[in-house]
Amino acid sequence: MQVSFTITGVRNARGMVRGLAFDKERGFPEERSLAIAEAETRAVAGSVVLTFQIPSSHAAFCFFHDEKNRGRIEKNFLGIPKSGVTVSNWNGRGRPKFKNAYIKVGRSHTAQLKYIFD
Repeated sequence: MQVSFTITGVRNARGMVRGLAFDKERGFPEERSLAIAEAETRAVAGSVVLTFQIPSSHAAFCFFHDEKNRGRIEKNFLGIPKSGVTVSNWNGRGRPKFKNAYIKVGRSHTAQLKYIFD
């Protein structure tokens, strides 16, 4: 199944915007080796579109602005992300939970990046 996400709130054009899809809690939200699908695109200030090919109609998604192009979420010494992050169906507060992010997917969705230290 193909699903696209419009990721809004990208603050600059540095690096990449990356996304991971999970069908199980293990590894969520950022363990790339346990993701069922990945998507990425060059960052553009404003918004970008990521398209995934996933094997089922349900998944939990994590998105992050990889400004330094390191392939992972950059964090400070407290474990708080330094750049924009979000997950499907997340209110932006607290650590995202798989059970809340696990959604029935349609053809297209929108997710807003949140920059904690902006």
